[in-house]
Amino acid sequence: MFRLNGRQVSLLAVEELARERFEERGYVLVRIGKAPKRAVLLRTDTPFPKIVRNGPNRARR
Repeated sequence: MFRLNGRQVSLLAVEELARERFEERGYVLVRIGKAPKRAVLLRTDTPFPKIVRNGPNRARR
């Protein structure tokens, strides 16, 4: 899952990139939360540990 939060134009660009890259492999599901938040949901064949990446102005979890 890509959790996105930012400017609407940037969010739409990331969503479009995900569709271009992954749509041929199956559905690209987008969950839209309280504006402007959204998440792009993806599935893998084998599970992997959680990966957390934060922007330059956020504390690392």
